[in-house]
Amino acid sequence: MRLVVLGAVLFVVAACSGPHWIGVGVEAVEGYWIMDARICSDPGCAAAARAALLAIGDPESKTVTRVRVAQWTGPYVDERGSTQMQTISGPPGIAFFLEVLELRDGSRRLVPIACAYESGAPAAERWNHCGPDGMDHAYNRVGHEPWLGGPQG
Repeated sequence: MRLVVLGAVLFVVAACSGPHWIGVGVEAVEGYWIMDARICSDPGCAAAARAALLAIGDPESKTVTRVRVAQWTGPYVDERGSTQMQTISGPPGIAFFLEVLELRDGSRRLVPIACAYESGAPAAERWNHCGPDGMDHAYNRVGHEPWLGGPQG
């Protein structure tokens, strides 16, 4: 019996010490790793949410029950136990939003959005140009994790 308990403990320790994403609420949605999905109501998030609804062909939100904003996973612990960091920042005047749309049928859609903004404009007019970001995001695809030799950038 002691051998069984010891084997189980060693299995759990080995599983916890392997490579893994670091972040709050890491989860897979539509085949991509995301983290920190939360409700957001600031003007930028609201504009990105409207653009995401347009992108899926539901501007009136008839099939969507909730919209959350998330982040792509970035930092991870590699096979040696070292923390690695991958960050992406947009050019000045562009903000990126990762919209998670929860649908009435229980499924979720992931819609990456880019918004151009004017930093000097009033908040209500600042976020007028939002749409799908058009990037591949291979780094965050499930099965392409960097510690598995997947895309590195």
